[in-house]
This record gives sequence, C-alpha cells and structure tokens, in this order.
Amino acid sequence: MHSIMRTNRNDIWVHPNAIIRLFDKSVKLLGNKPLLKNRKYAPLREAWIASVFLLGIRELSKKTWWLRVNPEENDVGDLFAWSYVEMSQNQTDAQTLSIQVFTHRKTDSGNVYDGIKRKLNNRDLKGCKLVCYLMKDELIKWDYINNQIKSLSPKLGEIWIIGNIGNRRMGVFNIFPNKQNTSINLDNNYQTIDEKTFIFPFRGLRKGKIFERLGSMVHLKPDFTFEDI
Repeated sequence: MHSIMRTNRNDIWVHPNAIIRLFDKSVKLLGNKPLLKNRKYAPLREAWIASVFLLGIRELSKKTWWLRVNPEENDVGDLFAWSYVEMSQNQTDAQTLSIQVFTHRKTDSGNVYDGIKRKLNNRDLKGCKLVCYLMKDELIKWDYINNQIKSLSPKLGEIWIIGNIGNRRMGVFNIFPNKQNTSINLDNNYQTIDEKTFIFPFRGLRKGKIFERLGSMVHLKPDFTFEDI
C-alpha cells in the first residue's frame, strides 16, 4: 500500500496546521517577496488561504478537514478539502469541498465586493466555496454585500472572507448565503498528530480502514511538491 501512496501524490491530503507551519517556515527561509510574488509558490499561497478558511469552519462545525491542491489548473476549484465522520465500525460519512481562492490586495481597485463581483463574472464557480483573502483595511458591510450578491443569483455554494484582525489572529466571515463568523489564532494551530499530518483516503472501506496515515513518510516542500523521507 505504501508504494501506491508514494506514487499517487495527487491523492495525498494535508492537515491545514501543517500548511500554516510550512508557510511560516517558508517566509523565514525565502523572505516575503519571493513567497508572495513568485508563481512557483502560488499553490502554497492558495493552500494557506484555504487552510485559514478550513480552520475557521472547524471552529463553527467541529469538523476536521484535510486539503490537497487541484492538479488541473483550468478546473473550477483551486483546491479540494476532505473530512469524515465514523458513523459505525463499517459506515463512514465522508464529505468533500471544492474551494476557489483569491486575494483582494491593497493595490486592487474598488472594495471587497467589487473584487468578489469580478471573480464571479470571470469564472464559472458552480458548486464551489469562494474564499477571498482581504488584505485591505476595510470595514466589511455584511448586509450590503449579501444583498448585492443575492441580486447576482450566483451558482456557487458559499462566499467567505478571511482577513488579519491583529496579533496573529485571522477573522473568518461567511457573507453568502448566511452570515456567520469566527476567528482563529495562527499560533494555536501548530500542533498536529504526526501520523495525521499527511493522509491517503481510500475510495472505499478496506477492512474497516478509512485512510492510511503517512506519518513522516513524506515531506512537503515550499513549492507544494512532496518528497520521500
């Protein structure tokens, strides 16, 4: 089984905590500019945004998620997330999410709603959760944004905004179709049970197993590629 997992890299899912750790280490190793500007590290940037989002919805739903980057660049979702609940010894309820992320930077024109509208106009996001990383200092006008988005009749599932609210805390806001919010402390999301940092989910139960734990068998690099240890 291990030889299959080590060649099927697209099926390795990563705990969000591990991605937060990798991003912080990469900033120290490479510096802000290369990590934030170089296309080589775009998968890690997108995975970091999605990880903050998934840690936020874990606070709201108490579900733990694992993440992988979509290898198809032109597909709807940038990333996928996977979670499971053991209903009984022989029954598992697994759930997947398709996630599209983007950044609304200080240099981008308009407010965050303008950025969301541009994204909705440019891509078919049916079935996706759209997550915007807001880098501007901007008051989020929940009711206004929610009403404006409703008038567009989008086909996507949900729209979320994440943003820095100070002292290594990130706010996570659901603005469509519902209104809910939470926050996470990035420094409190460093610990992961090592054997669950990287997992290989099975498409069906195999002798009662839901996934294989890779533990320290693989290493994730800043360009979001894996190498054997």
